[in-house]
Amino acid sequence: MSLIRRSARIATALVGCAALALTSASAAEASSPAATAARHGGQIPVISLDMTEAGGFSLPRNVPSGLVTFKVTSPEDGFHAFQGLRINPGYTLDDILYDLTLGLSDDSAQNALGHQLLLQQAVLVGGVVTSPEGPISFTAQLEPGTYYFLDLNDFYLTGLSPRVHTLEARGALPSGVALPAYDALIMGTMGADHMPIFQNVPATFAHNGTFLFVNASDELHEAVFRPTRPGITDQYITDFYNAVVSGDPNRPPSPWIGRQRGLQALSPGRIAWLHIELNTGPNAMICYVPSDEAGPPENGLPHAYIGMHTMLDLT
Repeated sequence: MSLIRRSARIATALVGCAALALTSASAAEASSPAATAARHGGQIPVISLDMTEAGGFSLPRNVPSGLVTFKVTSPEDGFHAFQGLRINPGYTLDDILYDLTLGLSDDSAQNALGHQLLLQQAVLVGGVVTSPEGPISFTAQLEPGTYYFLDLNDFYLTGLSPRVHTLEARGALPSGVALPAYDALIMGTMGADHMPIFQNVPATFAHNGTFLFVNASDELHEAVFRPTRPGITDQYITDFYNAVVSGDPNRPPSPWIGRQRGLQALSPGRIAWLHIELNTGPNAMICYVPSDEAGPPENGLPHAYIGMHTMLDLT
């Protein structure tokens, strides 16, 4: 059986397992971040938050276990990456902050090590890379326990320790499942050469659509959109990144006309729904999570640099 077919079967199994554990697909009205998010009539709690560099963001203290939607906005054009996670037994928040520091450094070997440590020490449940174009919402299942949320941009701010928010998921997982609707099922998986790829990315996608992302691989993956110049192809992006990696001074002009926005990183086996409200035009779906392999051929490079990108049009 090919790796792609096996990945498709894994994705189907993951979605099937989610159907046994998740709850109703109806969305509730947005909850105040200052209050406790509550489930009403079987509906999914919606936690709305606004992210800024100066003020950070706010979250409620607790939420019912099960599906939770985070609707994230930011008026700022700069980078904000709302990331959620829980910590595996035997590790601490300081361990995870250290791992993230390695993963966000300018050293590819440290990037790979950070990825390796996060695989061992935490479960990443997703999040949002914000856009001033409009809100982006992600929905994930929160099993009972303690979760931590932060803005990865804090790691780049001089003199500021990352601002970490704690959220308790309380109560038993609800039964009686109706999964949220989605327009496409997209997977992060491994190709025939065991290099990371996207699978099932549609050629066109609604600029206000929803996709279900399944991480059917053994690495961390994100699924963000990045706008390109007209006429850019997937091969062009490959050639561009090959030139970047080789240090070619005559590399092609950058394909990008904006920064990434979309779904933050998920651990292997996790799924999340992402709803976007973005501008129309050509985009690449792309993953900038660094590889967990420090040696050739991956060398701790961002997954995008080794082929994890696919062109599509937002319509």
